[in-house]
Amino acid sequence: MGWRRLTMCLLWGALLCGEVAQAKECVVLVTASSGRQFWRVVESGARSAANEAGVELLFREPKDELAIVEQVAILGDTLRRKCRGLLLVPQTPSISSAVQPWRDAGIPIVQLDRDIDIGPVYAKIMSDNYATGVMAGQAMLSALPEHSRIAVLRMSAEVLSTTQREQGFIDVVSRGKMTLVPAPYLGTSMAEIRHAAGPYLEKNAGWVQGLFTPNERTTMGVQAELRRLHLKQMPLHIGVDYNHYLLNAMQEGRLQGMVVQQPWQMGYQGVKWILAAKQGGPAMKGVQILPTLLLTPETLSAAPVQQVLKTYGEVDHAPVF
Repeated sequence: MGWRRLTMCLLWGALLCGEVAQAKECVVLVTASSGRQFWRVVESGARSAANEAGVELLFREPKDELAIVEQVAILGDTLRRKCRGLLLVPQTPSISSAVQPWRDAGIPIVQLDRDIDIGPVYAKIMSDNYATGVMAGQAMLSALPEHSRIAVLRMSAEVLSTTQREQGFIDVVSRGKMTLVPAPYLGTSMAEIRHAAGPYLEKNAGWVQGLFTPNERTTMGVQAELRRLHLKQMPLHIGVDYNHYLLNAMQEGRLQGMVVQQPWQMGYQGVKWILAAKQGGPAMKGVQILPTLLLTPETLSAAPVQQVLKTYGEVDHAPVF
């Protein structure tokens, strides 16, 4: 072997060794869908905790809440990275078969956002989704007179988190002497939501006095259709989750309230639990519930609300229509 070739081999070997030496340990975050500010804020919190610990965060997201095959593929692909832990927002209980290999490998799993049974996990961190719907329902009762007509514009019966919020809202409103009127399931993609919401609102918005939407995407889609229709009489609308588009809608009087979760803390605390697991800490007992807040024009300046909204300001992500 010539000296020049030997020198090049030694140089490349040193570079490769340097890359291995500098390679970071990793934590995986897999959400239930893409295109939402909510998941970006979860990612921001998780990345902050990962950076503090000097580990890499691998963030992966299927395109849609019902893209179950894609989430299974993501779990299989990221398992090969042999990361320190998995933060998972499961789409369905059937995902448990794709989670089992992580357990078999001794990798701790932290479940986020929804209390779906996917087998034993190290920790669970989420909002109380039923209570989130209850909070929205109580706000609706306070804002409208008895016997007002209210429509629950649901997302999909296959998505547990939004279904629980819808049920919490329905239970409260039903006890409050309101009239729940028939309304369609909107779907999980923005195209489906707007396609279903547009004709319904065009026909019923002057008759229905209150609207509830159970997450960021449904709230955005309904708001986009209300704005497009230029209705003379707007129904009172309360949604779930937050972004700057929805804040503008509230400030313009088209959206009367949002129940805001704490996605940044969800991601941040999730990584902290992964790190604790690797240090031999005990698994969480029960579920860590993060409180939700009601955002209205009257509560916007309150310190607890501003503290949560500040975590959204760290994320630059335009709404997807």
